[in-house]
Amino acid sequence: MAGGPAADRSGGFRYACQDLVLSTAASARQLREVAARGVLPLGADPLLVSGPADDLPGARAEVRALAGTFYPGATVLESAATPAQVLARLPAAVDAGHSLLHLGCHATAGASLEDSRLDLAVPLSLRAVLEHASGRRADAPGPTVVLAACDSDLTRIDADEALTPATAFLAAGAAAVGARWRSRTG
Repeated sequence: MAGGPAADRSGGFRYACQDLVLSTAASARQLREVAARGVLPLGADPLLVSGPADDLPGARAEVRALAGTFYPGATVLESAATPAQVLARLPAAVDAGHSLLHLGCHATAGASLEDSRLDLAVPLSLRAVLEHASGRRADAPGPTVVLAACDSDLTRIDADEALTPATAFLAAGAAAVGARWRSRTG
């Protein structure tokens, strides 16, 4: 569909994402593990985060709209959100984490786990996300992580089984949504 709408039988328009579930994983093993894993109910204990960047006014508005419309009981962290606060809400060996983490911030896809990060008050590296989830059962239910961040499902290396920010969250026990393109903010 080349990213745009296609005419349906009624003469209206539909986007591919209205009818399809599109999934990617870093490897076949990861795809198998994620498919067997349960997902926590979205509204059970959501966390909504807007990053510190002054150039992301749309992220703050988005988080406020989500909290006001869909998740009135959500924990909301704005510009001062730290890696420790976000990690504490992610799946760990003995904790399923929050039900939903919506992260509206900048993301950087680098050539290594240290270079790939989410830009919170202090950068959160993918290595820290993976180490936090160390020892977690692969089939344990986990949260949904929405990375409302440019390039959060890209890798800067061309290697088999390369981790993107989104697939790192999959490996850490979450269902994840990421972006493969830059979006306009504001």
